[in-house]
Amino acid sequence: MLDFQKINAFEKGQRESFEELVCVLAKRQRPTGAIEFQRVEGAGGDGGVEALWLFEDGAKTGYQAKFFSSLGSSQWSQIDESVKRALEVHPELRRYVVALPINLTHKKWFFGFGKSAWEKWQASVAKWNSWATAKGLEVVFEPWTASDLHELLLRDENHGLVQHWFGEQILGVGWFNKAFNTTKSLLDDRYSPSEHVSTSLEKLFDALVRGPSTMAEVRDCYQELSKSRFPSIDYKKIAHQPSQQELKNAELAWSNVMATETSFSTNYWDEWHTAKVLEALDVYREALRPLQAVLANARHADDADDKRKDISEIETALSEALGAIVHAP
Repeated sequence: MLDFQKINAFEKGQRESFEELVCVLAKRQRPTGAIEFQRVEGAGGDGGVEALWLFEDGAKTGYQAKFFSSLGSSQWSQIDESVKRALEVHPELRRYVVALPINLTHKKWFFGFGKSAWEKWQASVAKWNSWATAKGLEVVFEPWTASDLHELLLRDENHGLVQHWFGEQILGVGWFNKAFNTTKSLLDDRYSPSEHVSTSLEKLFDALVRGPSTMAEVRDCYQELSKSRFPSIDYKKIAHQPSQQELKNAELAWSNVMATETSFSTNYWDEWHTAKVLEALDVYREALRPLQAVLANARHADDADDKRKDISEIETALSEALGAIVHAP
């Protein structure tokens, strides 16, 4: 994660540099209906905002950046003053964004007493809303924390901002496309897509970045599990049947396996919790064992010859269900 305390100071200092970065990000996040962006110079008083988006109906969205390394009573007072000033100078304000280079926590001080940073934010919003209401205004107050700013900066279109403000290179899709095209142009006629050979290293990189091949493979596994779902197996055709509890256990285990698909996020910075997936598959496999035992008894029953077709259908369905587990992620 980017360390905003290491932001390039340039010629005016880190505070001004952070303010400018927030304004650039705000300009790139054009709200629906906005018609004009204004950067406000703060030398003569910024009116509680660093920048504004103006709307067709006259409404405004204001942005305030506070380069704090922590949030104490002094910092909250400074934010209060900015909000108060913004409400006075911009009665058209409908949304007010406060950008901070830190994250708000839920941690409380003094052995669990006092308020966490998020509770203080909510209390401040209630206070600001009362100020706005007293002026006949309705304003939405929104925090841009370090995580929010980080998410914006990780977008492909903003990678240049990271390099400019932090001196760091983001190896995103744009970077790889540029590197590939450079290599391709150097190869010239020696490159032909038809001669591409897939390698294990390519698969590894695709998995690392949650690439299309890897995600397609994950989807295929879950589709196979869905098609071979246990609840579709009909035991009513034969005399030997599992108990209702065994059937219920197997169906619940199958549902839990299908729910684990959300563990495979397409975001490369999210961890894949595969242990939870493997545990669910093991539980499902164990839940199918009593059904296999019932099927084994049915094969040796007196009416086995008469029910050969029904037994074969159940055996095939159960085998497909077990096979889907083997080929699961």
